[in-house]
Amino acid sequence: MDTDQRPTPRKRSRRGPRCIRNGCGRTQSKGNTRCTHVCLLLDHEFARLESVCRAAGPGTRSTEAWTALVGVADAWSEYVKTRGSLNHIATSVNP
Repeated sequence: MDTDQRPTPRKRSRRGPRCIRNGCGRTQSKGNTRCTHVCLLLDHEFARLESVCRAAGPGTRSTEAWTALVGVADAWSEYVKTRGSLNHIATSVNP
């Protein structure tokens, strides 16, 4: 194979196992299966709400509750991502 055709080697990730909360994917904190306590709380709340929605049956309230919780989880993920970018900027400005 010509050297120009070889794919660029990927860097190995120095990160460890990923947070198990659906949609997160950040690195787990030491000794935990999630990255933060908030992800743990969100996972518990999703399990609780799923149980309540199954008991209540399909309907507008179940949909509204589920949509609201997904919004909270998405907002948390966006906040953590933005905070990481801000931390990177702050450390590059003030090493």
